[in-house]
Amino acid sequence: MNYKDLERNITDTIIEQQLKLGYEQETVGLYYPADSIANLLNIKNKNIQQIDSLLNDFKKTVEETLGNLTIERNKNRYCIKIPPKGSSYIHSIIDEQSFLVKFVRAISHKECKLEDLLSVFYEFSKDINCDNIVSEEFDYVIYFQDDEIDSYYYCIKKEECHMTYHRFTKSDYHDLKI
Repeated sequence: MNYKDLERNITDTIIEQQLKLGYEQETVGLYYPADSIANLLNIKNKNIQQIDSLLNDFKKTVEETLGNLTIERNKNRYCIKIPPKGSSYIHSIIDEQSFLVKFVRAISHKECKLEDLLSVFYEFSKDINCDNIVSEEFDYVIYFQDDEIDSYYYCIKKEECHMTYHRFTKSDYHDLKI
């Protein structure tokens, strides 16, 4: 089983959290619907017992870097708790020149505009998609055509004097049916 997508999603989410809130060597709990876990594990048959078993195996594969994870399930929702060792490891591997770091820093500016975000995307590739969304939640979705650069779909909302976003995996974005 390939656990790279799940590990990358956990790592990226904690990097994002540390950029926004600051670094603390603490336990971090991340919540995932079972469907999102299944998407990250590329499981077609979303059997909850299979997911439970795979997550137990996943814990063993990341223990050296992320520490001894605690994984709890409540019906169809998982909480993956990353111990301080994992938070510290992730903090140590943050690449200041990465797309995610530059994106979070750009959107954090109070007067951020769509053009500012697009310039961050264009710094990494000219092959991006920026589509208008007809939705109350989001105005745009921006993503790279090349998943190797960054595989997430960034849904952007223009507020009065700032912008907000939510980052989705490709599968989760398509499951939204926006």
